[in-house]
Amino acid sequence: MPTVAEGLPGATIVHRPGKINAWDNKDFVTAVRKTERKKLLIAGISTEVCHAFVSLSAREAGHDVYAVLDASGTWNKLVEEAAIARMVQAGIVPMTGLASERNSSSTGALRRGKRTASSWPITCRSPETTS
Repeated sequence: MPTVAEGLPGATIVHRPGKINAWDNKDFVTAVRKTERKKLLIAGISTEVCHAFVSLSAREAGHDVYAVLDASGTWNKLVEEAAIARMVQAGIVPMTGLASERNSSSTGALRRGKRTASSWPITCRSPETTS
């Protein structure tokens, strides 16, 4: 996903071959822990799998998780609603990308509407998205 990498210069990119849940990849968890951040903004390709699995795992590990819903999607509205309900029941806060940028800007993590590697420090790619 070169477009993502270009938009996040300096971000740590963790490849996760064979792992659906990024939290099952020790390199990903190590990279997250290295940031020393408690609050995580998470998105994934599919809401019910890629997004929900890592969000639920991060929440279980003690992080405050914010699910960026408009950065994920799925093939069916019912499936999406069930995934969101599951995340909310686990204490994950649903939000949109715009809301996450606005909230981060007001707390100083983002300045002048520009994302930086320090505001979005880690991306995780499966083998089919690497190029």
